Amino acid sequence: MELKKIYFDAFKSLLNKELIITEGCVGFVGINESGKSNILEAINVLGSARRLQLSDTPKMEKDNNPSIRYEFALNATERTKVITAMQHWVEENGLVKKALKSSTFSVTYHVEYNKINEEEERYYELSEFNFNKDCLVLRKDKKNESYKIKDGDIFVPINQAIIISKTTFEKNKEHFENCIALEKLNDEINTKELEIKEIAESEGEEVEKETTEVVESSEDPKPSTDPGSKKTIELTARRGEIGRLRKAKIELEDKVGDFDSQSLIKLYQKLFSESESNITSLQAEVETVTSKVAQLVGIESRDDAQNSELTTNQELLKTSNKQIQAEKKKNKDYEKLLNILNEPLSDKYTDDSAELNKHIPSEVINILTPKRPESMGNKLCLTYNPFSTITPRTPLSM
Repeated sequence: MELKKIYFDAFKSLLNKELIITEGCVGFVGINESGKSNILEAINVLGSARRLQLSDTPKMEKDNNPSIRYEFALNATERTKVITAMQHWVEENGLVKKALKSSTFSVTYHVEYNKINEEEERYYELSEFNFNKDCLVLRKDKKNESYKIKDGDIFVPINQAIIISKTTFEKNKEHFENCIALEKLNDEINTKELEIKEIAESEGEEVEKETTEVVESSEDPKPSTDPGSKKTIELTARRGEIGRLRKAKIELEDKVGDFDSQSLIKLYQKLFSESESNITSLQAEVETVTSKVAQLVGIESRDDAQNSELTTNQELLKTSNKQIQAEKKKNKDYEKLLNILNEPLSDKYTDDSAELNKHIPSEVINILTPKRPESMGNKLCLTYNPFSTITPRTPLSM
């Protein structure tokens, strides 16, 4: 694996610059303070001995995070190793067996200092994969075990459907729409049943229970020959409407199958509401206990019983605050899941193959993990795992 290009996004005196390392390059020539030493120092950052730090921030752009990217060229053997690992991972985590069309891709190594976390981050990016045109990639932030994708006759968690075909996408889009339609049908049936109940009670009739005959019948009920009131005629018509709605419901339930996203949404809405209620109750308890603690602390000469009560309430206060924090975390997780479940499928998948790189786990990337560069006199030998026999085709010296 040969270093071909360095992108200086933000490193000391180098800002938004790039360096192409050609085969004939043996050194750098330039005036003082032009960045020659910074180039060699950037190459040394590839090793664990030199890490990016806050002081590497360019003085002219102090808001930027220190960042360097290294682009590598791989030979045929190296590419085969990477693409084999990628193919295996894609088949395990996607619903398309031959998603990667060829071994065309680029390898870039990122090193960045995160000012917020105050630590250095390192990761490889495998980009420009040649995908089949029929493929879509799950967005990284949309992974969740609860949401499922229908693959044939089975449902699989969406985090095991990172790559799907456009055909699968369209079928699941239709499935999602059927789930919504099923929920609307249920609401409409419930509304009609309430209306029937009100009409029947006003007429002094007993409300009919759902029967197989009513469910399976798609024909309008025959009007009664008895001279009934307008409400009786309306009641008969409403029952006919419910019969048609229930039949449509059965047909949709057959299409939806085992996984109904709307039922799942209702479940998490319930859990979300219960969590909010628990938080409110715990906060009220904290206020009460805090008041008791303040009263006890205000007593100058407490007896043993009061000291014991104070200790008990202080412990209860700690426990309740921990419970509030835990409940808030659950509440936030439920809210995030509800957002994922409610959003359209088109917001979850993209045709941008670059999104795949965000999913690639360490076991696939580890075959590219670099070793520390080894010093060879006034030259620099770049040696990487597992390709440790590479010689320095581009020795660098001052």
